[in-house]
Amino acid sequence: MNVEHLKSQPQFEPLVSAEVAGKYLGFSGEKVRQMAREGTIPCVPFPGRKRTVWRFRISDLQEYVTKISNGVRYAEEPVSERVH
Repeated sequence: MNVEHLKSQPQFEPLVSAEVAGKYLGFSGEKVRQMAREGTIPCVPFPGRKRTVWRFRISDLQEYVTKISNGVRYAEEPVSERVH
């Protein structure tokens, strides 16, 4: 089996729940979901039949924390640079 093409692919990063993201950020899972709905934090939405399920990449949250600690708000970034 030839796996050379896999070496050039970006490494997969698992998505985490709002509860796990909240523990990382120091917020409740509900606060994290609210921030995701408002577009305050980077997220990956999965539309469902009754509601949207929000998932998060820890690397995106790390970048978010770094930016806000430097005085840049996520909502101030150009839409094309946001990760959704």
